[in-house]
Amino acid sequence: MIVTGVGVVSPAGSGMEALKKVLQANTPPLPMPMGTREKLPVLQVPAEVFKNPLLSPIRRADRFSKMSLLAALEAWQESEVDLSRVGIILASACGPHATVFKFVNDLLEFGESQSSPTVFSQSVHAAAASMIASAIKSHGSVLNVADLHFPFETALELAEAWLNEGRCDVVLVGATEECSEVYAHAISRMWGERFVPGEGSFFFRCEREGKGPSVRVQKTLLDLPARTLENSLSLGEGSSVELQESSWVRYSGSLRIGGAFLLAVAEWLRRGEHFESIEKPISSSPIQIISRCGNSQRVIVYGEG
Repeated sequence: MIVTGVGVVSPAGSGMEALKKVLQANTPPLPMPMGTREKLPVLQVPAEVFKNPLLSPIRRADRFSKMSLLAALEAWQESEVDLSRVGIILASACGPHATVFKFVNDLLEFGESQSSPTVFSQSVHAAAASMIASAIKSHGSVLNVADLHFPFETALELAEAWLNEGRCDVVLVGATEECSEVYAHAISRMWGERFVPGEGSFFFRCEREGKGPSVRVQKTLLDLPARTLENSLSLGEGSSVELQESSWVRYSGSLRIGGAFLLAVAEWLRRGEHFESIEKPISSSPIQIISRCGNSQRVIVYGEG
């Protein structure tokens, strides 16, 4: 399948141009402390992102839904498409967990009769994808993927299956993750300050045929010891350059959906953009995005064909 549109909401701000700006200047966003107890440094999406007028129709929505909608709208490019044949797949490791815990806290403090139905509706994993479908007036299939290991890679495989079987002509496939005080508490207890979490949303408009860079997912099982998710970006034939995770994690934070962030970066590399963190020029070879978790590996190959 091919990629015809990309949308990004990251700690750099909203939009591909915001990400491009910090990459070109080699000025990664600064981690900010989160949590009233641990003060864990995290890379958060800037507050001004949520003042975007495009979010007016969902002004009462949570941060998870707002990030998802902004990224999806940037990736979505209106054309002569049958809206009944547009699919949406949203992947996440933890989903709208901040809203879930807010609803649970309200339930415990105020009881069922005083709990907000608005907060409850947004605590459902399907809420963000439904808002995207409503915004673009899509009437096709909508699916949410929740997976702690490879949420985005799984979503890409599902998108390709939908396109190949003829269920959809276009699939908006993306991944969203957010930070919260609960998340910061869990991370600080497990890994301490060695782990700087991040948040963001990354969407891709995928089609079966036409002009554009292709994307596919390969599955590989490695004999590796158990470890946390790692991402690296390397180039295919014609180049020996390897871009390790440390080169990019400064801009996104550690993400379970890191493959989605790196695929957005790969789009700029494919366009021949120059970034200070890359020592050698980029060739026209396919770009490989490698995600590892435990003894499993997923490889996203981007730019072939």
